[in-house]
Amino acid sequence: MSLSLRTKFILVFVFLGLFMAAATSAVFYLSFDNLIRAKMKSDLANESQEFADYVRYEKGRTIIEPSKEWQELEHLKNSDYSRYILVTDTAFTTLHKSENLGRFEFQSFHKFLPTEAVESYDIDMDSVKYFCVVFPIRKNERIIGYVLAAENYRRTAYFLEVFERTIFISLVVLILISFTVAVFFANRVTRPLLAIQQVAGRIDLQSPGRRIELKDSEKEIENLSDSLNRLFDRLEKSFSQINEFSSNVSHELRTPLTVLRGNIEVSLTKDRTSEEYIEILSGLLEETLHVIRIVDDLLLLARADAKELRIQTEPIHIEDFCLEFSKDWEMICAMRKQTLRCEHEPGIVIEADKNLLYQLFLNIISNASKFTAGTEPIDVSIKKQLAENGKTYYAEIVVTDRGIGISGEDSEHVFDRFYRVQKDRSRETGGTGLGLSICKMIAELHHGTISLKSKEGFGTSVTVRIPATNNLEIR
Repeated sequence: MSLSLRTKFILVFVFLGLFMAAATSAVFYLSFDNLIRAKMKSDLANESQEFADYVRYEKGRTIIEPSKEWQELEHLKNSDYSRYILVTDTAFTTLHKSENLGRFEFQSFHKFLPTEAVESYDIDMDSVKYFCVVFPIRKNERIIGYVLAAENYRRTAYFLEVFERTIFISLVVLILISFTVAVFFANRVTRPLLAIQQVAGRIDLQSPGRRIELKDSEKEIENLSDSLNRLFDRLEKSFSQINEFSSNVSHELRTPLTVLRGNIEVSLTKDRTSEEYIEILSGLLEETLHVIRIVDDLLLLARADAKELRIQTEPIHIEDFCLEFSKDWEMICAMRKQTLRCEHEPGIVIEADKNLLYQLFLNIISNASKFTAGTEPIDVSIKKQLAENGKTYYAEIVVTDRGIGISGEDSEHVFDRFYRVQKDRSRETGGTGLGLSICKMIAELHHGTISLKSKEGFGTSVTVRIPATNNLEIR
């Protein structure tokens, strides 16, 4: 069974708190126990010293002198607070003991070994636990016997039991507090995540505009929410572009295919002369070429989108490039009785794919010619400009026409696929609505940019910037 994040958070928090509390309690308990045992050992050792002072060794015998300490012990009874004193020789044979021991001797319940230092032992005597200290008796740097001092462990056990109960109660309280705190923080962390999950689950093609709205959440959660909202914005834009793209592709392909079908159906209605068939076939060929241009452009853009378009770059001198292809551009303009004026600075070199660069110029100049009424000239200017960093250059290609111009609203979409400024002239101009999209793709493949400025009735200016290879540092 898979546990939820909230449950895991609570369990981990509680278990971690319980582990830390248990470890801390164990340290306190052991420290407290060692402290009590050290105090008992110190007290019993001090008392053993008092009795050791009344023990002497004469003529091979260990003699115990009478003292008031022994007299006081005679009146002690066996209780939880009693002290038990037993004096032995070096072989741990009892020489004298306090009367509260009765018939018992510690040696019967524990095997003591000779020792030079004070030692302590836990002894179970007649089902009662005692804490016993072995204190060596020294006379003239010689051990002549031992004092075995002990006390009932029950009183100490009582203190430890009270301490244990206190720890247990503290652990129970701590668990409750940990659980409460864990639930609070788990809810605070998971509640916005659940809100994010609910919103994300409701976003679909029918309602792509839903967004996550969180209040009083942690900064990390808010950052996650903002990132997801930006992702949803991009997805919504992508869905919109896909829908628009699909609709445009269907429309662009449907129109020439419909023309093809119509011409074929008309040609089959009756017998026709050779000249009429040639005219019909010429129209069919024109529409077929239009479909092929659309498909080729779409394949080119699709390969670029999929990062599968590999460009073959080479150093291109702009001056030689213009001399080689300017005749083609002039011919396009000449078809509408327009002139092409091309100016370029010498010495500009760029790394580019020659075929794609040719298509870039061809698309921009063709657009400028199509939307220029009359015989107004088309200007092409190529200059070397300094980049904003002040160290590198780029080639700036500007194509300017004096045509009908573009409105500000249309200017924002001219690089979108299948977008046409004058849709009613699409058949007349013969465009596919992909020309400037391909130009933008070519510019970006060469790490460049493309922009457009236009004003209705005054013409349009398209600017392409591509990094130049002769980027000498400015000194």
